[in-house]
Amino acid sequence: MTLAATDIAYDTDNISAVVGQTVNIEYVNNGALEHNFIIDEFGIEIYFSLANQQISFTPEQAGHMNITVM
Repeated sequence: MTLAATDIAYDTDNISAVVGQTVNIEYVNNGALEHNFIIDEFGIEIYFSLANQQISFTPEQAGHMNITVM
């Protein structure tokens, strides 16, 4: 999936995943600010620069996870 960011928002507020299947996200920054992407339950804390980046993670449990984006 692609996750696009502007200066104060992302283009989606929901990411769906299946337990045990790797989620690949292409981060595209369409703004002038850097952003954070945090999923506490998986220990993911990424600071995106202005460049486009790719991340991946594999959910190991079912449920709703809180994703913090700044």
